[in-house]
Amino acid sequence: MPDSICAAIIGKGRVATTLGRAWESSGLSIGAFCNRSHEIPDGFTTLDALCVEDCSQLPSDINVAMIAVSDDAVPAIIDQLPSGIFSIHFSGSLPNPVNGAVIWPVQSVQAQTPEAVHSMPLVVTAHNALALEHAQQLASRISSSVIPLEESNRQRAHLAAVFGSNFSNHLFGLAQELCEEAQIPWELLQPLVSMTAQRALAGNSAKNQTGPAIRKDQKVIDAHLETLKNRPDLAALYRMLTESIQTNHPHTD
Repeated sequence: MPDSICAAIIGKGRVATTLGRAWESSGLSIGAFCNRSHEIPDGFTTLDALCVEDCSQLPSDINVAMIAVSDDAVPAIIDQLPSGIFSIHFSGSLPNPVNGAVIWPVQSVQAQTPEAVHSMPLVVTAHNALALEHAQQLASRISSSVIPLEESNRQRAHLAAVFGSNFSNHLFGLAQELCEEAQIPWELLQPLVSMTAQRALAGNSAKNQTGPAIRKDQKVIDAHLETLKNRPDLAALYRMLTESIQTNHPHTD
């Protein structure tokens, strides 16, 4: 990758706009945008860049492509790029590009300011040392927390993030739904949820597991399942999580 970087931002969602604007603010030259709307996304100050719908039409001065699209669309986009372009994608689960690298934001990217991105952890992976160096240089332009990993460890970290963030957030949503159905204020459970989160941040979640499942309190478990008799989806999830807790704590009485 040459010293003089001219990048294309592919996509116009939150990752494209938030990270793209951060790179723009760092002084990185944005030479083109590629998205289905054929427009420059909101928030960018670069207003004279070329806009295309087909990534194969990127101009010859583009040497880095920031591919911020859905995981399913990334491989096809990479195949469409003109030869020689260093490709960056932002997926935690996809393989490293052959000619490029991955910069994975270990955070749910919202519509954040470039300044807010500075503290966002960015994991970088690549097929070889030179590509990794290029990715680290790019990531360091916008974040003070850049972590190089092997591809397999990035993918394992992404799996852990799904359990620790996506699944836990889903369970919070279900708990809020149960409270709402019973006209119980969610604020009642907030101290409990806050304490659980604080203990999780300390890294002691397995040690701090509580509740009827780990106590093997079958009467309470049966009562909960009776309450959920009209919600077979939640009852099935309750049984599965109870079994998982008991399997992982087999010697707890």
